[in-house]
Formats: sequence, structure tokens, C-alpha cells
Amino acid sequence: MGLNEAAGQVAHWLNAQHYVH
Repeated sequence: MGLNEAAGQVAHWLNAQHYVH
């Protein structure tokens, strides 16, 4: 897993959190 992939996953997780809020 590269750093770019990890950053993408974090961004996706943050996006999900924003939707839940």
C-alpha cells in the first residue's frame, strides 16, 4: 500500500464521517 493509497483511504473515511454528521 503506497502513501497515496493511504491518503485516499483517509479522505474517503473523512468523507463518510461528514455524511454521517
